[in-house]
Amino acid sequence: MTRTGVTVSLLAVLFFVFPSGSLSRTWHVTADGTGDAPTIQAAVDSAGMNDTLLVGPGTYSWSNQGTGDEYGMIHVMRGAPALTIASEMGAGMTILDGEEQGRIFFYQGYTGTLGGLTIDGFTFTRGIPTQVDNLVGGAFTAHLSSPILRNCVFTSNTADQGGACWFGGQGRPEFVNCLFENNTAVYGGAVFAVNTPFTVSLSGCVLQSNGATRGGGFYGYNVPLVAENCIIIGNYGSSDGGGMFLNRCYPSTVSRCTFYQNEASSGGGISLLAGTNLTVDHTIITACINGGAAAVPETAMLTFTCSDLFGNVGGDWAGPIAGQYGANGNFSADPLFCGVSRLDLLLRADSPCAPGNHPAGAGCALVGARPVGCGGVPIEERSWGAIKAMFAE
Repeated sequence: MTRTGVTVSLLAVLFFVFPSGSLSRTWHVTADGTGDAPTIQAAVDSAGMNDTLLVGPGTYSWSNQGTGDEYGMIHVMRGAPALTIASEMGAGMTILDGEEQGRIFFYQGYTGTLGGLTIDGFTFTRGIPTQVDNLVGGAFTAHLSSPILRNCVFTSNTADQGGACWFGGQGRPEFVNCLFENNTAVYGGAVFAVNTPFTVSLSGCVLQSNGATRGGGFYGYNVPLVAENCIIIGNYGSSDGGGMFLNRCYPSTVSRCTFYQNEASSGGGISLLAGTNLTVDHTIITACINGGAAAVPETAMLTFTCSDLFGNVGGDWAGPIAGQYGANGNFSADPLFCGVSRLDLLLRADSPCAPGNHPAGAGCALVGARPVGCGGVPIEERSWGAIKAMFAE
């Protein structure tokens, strides 16, 4: 065999053993800078297509990362390879701290192609944007991009739009099992999404105690939203939409979610504006402190199926949605949570939202984001003295 023939045969073997796309590298990053790259940004700048950045436990702050600029402490720009940035030990042990000196992460990557960037298992805290005329996304901003964020915690971040996260322009971001807590903004205390024909997805997320003028939890403008199995609790909108505010969001779906103790002047749970078409199914909206369960103008459409609206200050099945009460499995009854003091919002076995317990016998199965988690008889806390007294002669 000629030398050329041997070379061709060897290349064929290598391609078979190492198929195209399998030669990606894992970069190890440590908080003390002794990994494969001294900082997360240095690893981003050195990485190739489909590489993984595996980040060790610790706090990665604006000060010790040393690469923060007006975009953010970490940035992935147009033309960068597709990357996965994952923590070794999860969000509780891996902190990205903006120290209130700037935004934490800026991404501009793959328009409409889901997965150009995947981030998994970080806590984003104390981020605040400093770009003039671009005060959006305190923790994370994505422009013309479609990142996936999994198992992340966003807490105590601030911005003009999207206290924690901002997404805009032809992107399709996806959040999975993320917690948004104590973030603030003028619009969209936790998340602000704008101007994309692609679906913005929230799955298994918790939006808790976030605040804004409009959209304490989520603000959407000209985007389709799909929210599934989410808990939206204790969010505040001083004007509209304590839990969620949607404007020109068509079509959008909220499925198997639980809204609890949200507050706004109008639409404590959900507030819609013109051009929005929202379908809500198998969802609980309860205990809104103000503003009622939902605010719907004539120029928007809100359709409920198998949903429980109960105990909301300002109204449950009222206004434009009044006619949906009792139809399509909709009802109004105390959902009977196991323990709201723990904010787990699991259902008691005798809850009307549990499978098989529908007040009118409808086959709606589970209503809300959480399954049955305790028996039908509530546990009453008693002191040891009270217990002894029960058995005294």
